[in-house]
Amino acid sequence: MPNDQLRSRTDGCKMADAECERLTVLAETDDLTLSEWCRQVLLARADGERPRTIEETVLAGLA
Repeated sequence: MPNDQLRSRTDGCKMADAECERLTVLAETDDLTLSEWCRQVLLARADGERPRTIEETVLAGLA
């Protein structure tokens, strides 16, 4: 990864234990950590991609 693209920023959100567990299960089904999964989902959404049905359902439940 080029130096100008190093991941040096962190952002976060608060969630209930049950919400965290639900998202962790989704991440693990893709063999990703929760952090990696969140980054992929957020960047895909920023690029205009629609989330998968399961992701859309879980994210709607968090709102």
